[in-house]
Amino acid sequence: MSDQRVALVVGGARGIGGSTSEAFAATGHAVAVADLDAEAATGVALRLDPSGQRTLGLAVDVTERASVDAMIAAVLARFGRLDALVDCAGIIDPQPSVEVSDAAWQRMLTVHLDGTFRCARAAYPALVASGGGTIVNIASIAAHVGIPGRLSYSAAKGAIEAMTRVLAVEWAQDGIRVNAVAPGYTSTELVQRAIGSGRLDPDELIARVPLHRLADPSEIASVILFLSTSASSFITGQSIVADGGLIINTSW
Repeated sequence: MSDQRVALVVGGARGIGGSTSEAFAATGHAVAVADLDAEAATGVALRLDPSGQRTLGLAVDVTERASVDAMIAAVLARFGRLDALVDCAGIIDPQPSVEVSDAAWQRMLTVHLDGTFRCARAAYPALVASGGGTIVNIASIAAHVGIPGRLSYSAAKGAIEAMTRVLAVEWAQDGIRVNAVAPGYTSTELVQRAIGSGRLDPDELIARVPLHRLADPSEIASVILFLSTSASSFITGQSIVADGGLIINTSW
């Protein structure tokens, strides 16, 4: 087994996931970039390492257990180990709570909550075999405050934080640390599209953030990287809020 640490970023082709893939590569990790968009994942992997020796692009559908299991198998076949898992896969579908259909509710939970569980469960044996490792789940400030139109999303993110705590306690004996990051509004493609369509007012958002700006995806990635390395070796079961002070600000 190689001594080089291996990171797997699910949803790693764009946004926070894309920046996280870049952060791992910049710190010497071998990086597996997995995404529903296989072409985008492969493109990011080749951009991070044109030789293709330290990166791997993979297709994954986190709503399907077989797809998630195949992803882990592919990482092990290529690199022989897994040390860090980050699950950034997600969707958004804002709508009034009374209009949320059973199908829309289930879809949101299937992608976010079930997908996070499937990835953690599939990665567990590989992390144990590598002598322990880290998992960073992606929560949200929506797990901490009530955001209109985000019922199913908020429920999923709150459950991800609860799951993070349980896994941290259960898997500590195996040397696996499990944490979460709860980003605030971040300047990703999804958020920029929401702003462009008029569904989000950037001026209103920024006015509520004490640091008076949206986060750059790289700033969230740096928190994820911190939780994935020995710099955070005594931190587990936590959800780190990275929102520029948004949810603690009552001055508005």
